[in-house]
Amino acid sequence: MGHFRFAGIAGVAGRRPGRRASLNAAVAIAAGLALAACQQVGPLSIRNGHLRYNATIAETEKQEMFVNLVRVRNDEPTYFLDIIEVDATVQATATLTGSMGGTGTSESGLAPNDKNGNLGTFTGSLGGTLQYQESPIVRYQPLMGSALITQIVSPITVDSIAYLFDSEWPLSSILAFTADRLTPGYEDFASAFGAITELYDYGAITVAAGHSALAGGVPETGAKHGPKVEKSAAPAPTGPNDTLFLYLQVDNPSLHGNASPLAAKKNILRLWARLLQIYQGTQPENPKVSITEFERAIDTITDDKSFAKVYALLPNNRIELRTTPLPPTIARLNPAYHNIAPVMRTRSALGALKWSVEKYPPYIDFVDATRYAQIRSHCWNQGIKDFYVLDPPDQRSNTGSMPSEAKEAVSAYLADMQRYNRIQCRRGYEKDDFNVNTVKYAADPANQQDAAIEKELNELRRYILVIVSDSEPTESYVAHYDDKTNKWLYIDPDDVVSRRNFDFLMQLLVMQAVAPGPPLTPSISVGGSGH
Repeated sequence: MGHFRFAGIAGVAGRRPGRRASLNAAVAIAAGLALAACQQVGPLSIRNGHLRYNATIAETEKQEMFVNLVRVRNDEPTYFLDIIEVDATVQATATLTGSMGGTGTSESGLAPNDKNGNLGTFTGSLGGTLQYQESPIVRYQPLMGSALITQIVSPITVDSIAYLFDSEWPLSSILAFTADRLTPGYEDFASAFGAITELYDYGAITVAAGHSALAGGVPETGAKHGPKVEKSAAPAPTGPNDTLFLYLQVDNPSLHGNASPLAAKKNILRLWARLLQIYQGTQPENPKVSITEFERAIDTITDDKSFAKVYALLPNNRIELRTTPLPPTIARLNPAYHNIAPVMRTRSALGALKWSVEKYPPYIDFVDATRYAQIRSHCWNQGIKDFYVLDPPDQRSNTGSMPSEAKEAVSAYLADMQRYNRIQCRRGYEKDDFNVNTVKYAADPANQQDAAIEKELNELRRYILVIVSDSEPTESYVAHYDDKTNKWLYIDPDDVVSRRNFDFLMQLLVMQAVAPGPPLTPSISVGGSGH
């Protein structure tokens, strides 16, 4: 509580009776000032309090997320505490007091002030207080029960994935953290992931959510839907969207280091052919030619005319990633659909956090300052990227599961990237998202060596680097002292890649949040503060 006091005022009345009027004016001015001060309390409390509370809540939620990340690393249970309400009551009161009195004295040699010759004097005083009090009440609610299931444990929906894509989050981060299963074959994940993210860097792929076209649905969620989808004879499905659609958009792509738009388009078709091969037997097909014939036709492209001819043979310009199985009748009606199982399975927000730390090797890696500097020093990790890529020698001895031939192939590819100044290492492209997504555009998913190389590259990706240190960092984006290991853990404030992916993980939790139930009682009063 604050107090503001006014000074006293006194006056002497001689020949000028206007002194009394001056005191009255002073009283009026003081009263006006007190009233004006009270009127400003509300706006000032909003101006000063709103951003202060906002910044404090944002910082503590970031800290809570980081602490839970460390708990996962230490094999400890996570725990989230939501702030469901902040009430800040502001009160301002003002009091004004005043007094005035007069006396008479006889003075000789002075002009009389009244008929008796007395010189009239008066004294006056003015005082007051202005009191300001702010009483914040913060209500916390542990995340448990149905709220925990919905926000932390429930799988992320395909609608949420489409919304994240439309919100300009990198597609590589979206799929890496949310997709538990992305392909019919488990070992095909890396090949599909590399092709999808490379197409994204070309600007040749877009995403939407809807119902499977095999079940009579059409895309509904997403700003860009691509070509029209023909409805099947199956009844239109109801309920939430269950399918994530990938659409090929080959017109006017980014050159992405190619010498010409035609060369870029040829590589885009090679990447798309890889995806068609991986998802064969799970998609609505337009069998103009087989996928193998289409791949061979790509090599015949020499100009725009031949490109148009080959593009017309494209078996399918969309791929649907279903999260629910198809009805068995679909396979009986058309033997081409020999796999009616879900193609894509998504993680929960907690699952994304746990998988990223516990997977082998991890997407979130805990490294010392020396190794951190080494990883960031590679030319392909310079600038603003969606993720880091380790050089195979950077890997710790207990990580990595690929054969030595795959490691050597990836290591040679990365060395050539620097030697030949490929686009990921050119200084002029440092501010663009040209990532190391795939090693070989024409990689054959059915070829074990090609698949192993793509998987090795996937195991070298790191989305968040957490520095482990014996001493407290002088500055950090977020930091925590771990009592279990007696170490400081923090994210470098200059590490844009780690910061952005850490913020993405927090966004997943926010998107899964539900409206809180009735507040728990008693609430926690944090007391008043004076200003």
